[in-house]
Amino acid sequence: MKTGIFIGRFQPFHEGHRKCVETILKACDRCIVLMRETPQTEKNPFEFEKRKAMIRAALPMKSRCSSWHLRPVMKPRTCCGGREVFS
Repeated sequence: MKTGIFIGRFQPFHEGHRKCVETILKACDRCIVLMRETPQTEKNPFEFEKRKAMIRAALPMKSRCSSWHLRPVMKPRTCCGGREVFS
């Protein structure tokens, strides 16, 4: 089974995100949507559970979507990028 992974903040989940998921599902059997918890700020107004509900409302559960996993990803301080990866 081929699985696509879509990672983002989804603040909020919008039409562009939905189209990305549709594209993933054209190439894959299923898609796992991963988002991390973000502190509520003006740029991040929605808490995790609200974003999860928005995504589920935008992407109705169908047979291919029954295994959607919506859960927080690593905390920012545990992620490394760029030069940090090689230090």
